[in-house]
Amino acid sequence: MVPRSFSGVLTTVEGMISKIIDDLSLHQPLRRIQQPEDYEKIEGVLSALKGYLEGNGNFTLILDDPSGNSYISRIDEDDSALTVMEYTRNAQDEAALGG
Repeated sequence: MVPRSFSGVLTTVEGMISKIIDDLSLHQPLRRIQQPEDYEKIEGVLSALKGYLEGNGNFTLILDDPSGNSYISRIDEDDSALTVMEYTRNAQDEAALGG
């Protein structure tokens, strides 16, 4: 199964986190009633994500884009917090992209 993506979006890391928060929060009221265990787990994730937006804690963002259409800009030339790894697509990636 191909993971859902943010196709055609120009955003920041903060924007991505905010979108994830919005998506995860969408069905929380119903989930609280129907799936209380899942609700609690997701609340923990939401709390952590909101903390990251406030600058609390560290996290690693891995952007895996077999299509090669994504780009993350460095803060400056000495941005040691950003690591870029390029790779050759495997057969599964090619199939997912229609190749």
